[in-house]
Amino acid sequence: MKILTSDDLIIQKLPEVRATYYFTDGESVLFAGMTSNLFARITRLSEMREDDEKIKELWEKSLDLTYDIRLKDIDSLVWYKSLLKNYTPYYNDYINIWENYVYLGISYEEVPFIAVKDNTQTDHLYLGPFRSRFFLQDILSIFSKYLKLPNCSDKQFPCELLEDKSCLGYCLDIKPDELRELFGSTFLSYKNSLPEILNKAFQEYSDNLEFIKAEEVRIETKLILKYYKYLNFLTKTKSLNKIVKSDGIRYNIEKGLIASVAGEDCFDYSEQNRDIPYRDNELYALNKNQLDERWIVFEFLESLKNNVDN
Repeated sequence: MKILTSDDLIIQKLPEVRATYYFTDGESVLFAGMTSNLFARITRLSEMREDDEKIKELWEKSLDLTYDIRLKDIDSLVWYKSLLKNYTPYYNDYINIWENYVYLGISYEEVPFIAVKDNTQTDHLYLGPFRSRFFLQDILSIFSKYLKLPNCSDKQFPCELLEDKSCLGYCLDIKPDELRELFGSTFLSYKNSLPEILNKAFQEYSDNLEFIKAEEVRIETKLILKYYKYLNFLTKTKSLNKIVKSDGIRYNIEKGLIASVAGEDCFDYSEQNRDIPYRDNELYALNKNQLDERWIVFEFLESLKNNVDN
């Protein structure tokens, strides 16, 4: 555990590691968080002071920044949940560190059929949230490039993608049932031809010694596989109800979240895990503030698949 003053100069000394952290005024815990990159997170919070009054207020009141580094992400998560339960930090109710997370919104009836969304307030089918808008835009570009799927920039149609034959013109004759089947077999299923198409393209470029193009395809393949892994996570996380044991600690997972932990110490977080009533079009969507916990739990369970007590 490290304790630093919250002075800006100290930020430069923070490590780029996963950590749980909290700000204090010397007596009370004001704000707690968990991040995969401590330096980047605190730097970002510092930058946000200019536009966010609550963060500015937090910075002015804070005397110390404490952070804790654990070997396992699941241990960091448990420590973070304990912080929230024991101290109920005031500013955690006001500072939204997930604000820039985005969703993939799918429509079968109107242009744009596929779009990056900041929230889930319309009737689109939603996937996400995703931490990076740029990642999602890259994914849409890859689907458009290799499968000619729509990648509409706005509601105006037809667009230049039709003119340069990058799209098959779904907007010219909208058929919702066909789009539902098409998107279901591509954006919503990792059992399709895209990985094979990418692999074939990589082999052809490599055989022809076009190494720059081959490297581009290799990166595209990596992105698509990452997307499909994430889709698998979104498909399963809400229904994960398991008890697992690791290193003498018993973890009770309910609906993808840690409900309790029992080891040398016992912790019950069931009251913290608010049950959210998702709509039918949010089947693949999560609340932004639950994403990090759900992902850590999912990865943890994946690593212990052979030791799960069902």
